[in-house]
Amino acid sequence: MVEIKDDELIERVKEGGDVAKETKAKYKYAIEHFNKLNNLQKEQRYYFTFLTPEDFDNFFGVLKRGDFSGFTSHLDTEVRNV
Repeated sequence: MVEIKDDELIERVKEGGDVAKETKAKYKYAIEHFNKLNNLQKEQRYYFTFLTPEDFDNFFGVLKRGDFSGFTSHLDTEVRNV
């Protein structure tokens, strides 16, 4: 699952505050949800990422290669570091 956000959110997350907390919580619970879903079934694998225009080219290149498992967007990285 991909949630598209504005590039500006990356800087707002870096600044901290409520936006950073909310975005981090959303990311955390989405990752937990998809991990549980993946553990309940084996037919397919689900992933979650926040995507901003900054990462569009990289993301679609990864999709073309067919291996999404290693993809991390710039916003995902910032949210993990908050």
